[in-house]
Amino acid sequence: MSYFLKRKIQAIRPEITFNGDQKNKIPGLLSINIPGINNEIFIKRISGEVAISSGSACSYGESSYVLENITSVTTEALRITLSKESNFDTLIELLKQI
Repeated sequence: MSYFLKRKIQAIRPEITFNGDQKNKIPGLLSINIPGINNEIFIKRISGEVAISSGSACSYGESSYVLENITSVTTEALRITLSKESNFDTLIELLKQI
């Protein structure tokens, strides 16, 4: 599913960048930067639909040193977490918001 989501994001918004090593990553996790968005506002709009956050898993309520090391604009970063309960309808709704 994360492969599907990544390919659709690239097709819809080619300016979106993917953070971190894309070959050596945890399955089901995507970290992206969407130029021009405020990640906190975006999260409030979509959070009921999908597991999404603005930081890394190792930071809560503070700037993520992990994100600061892999991207220069942490206010545009989003971490999307997919699980076995994720379905294509949810992903389509997320893609509409992006």
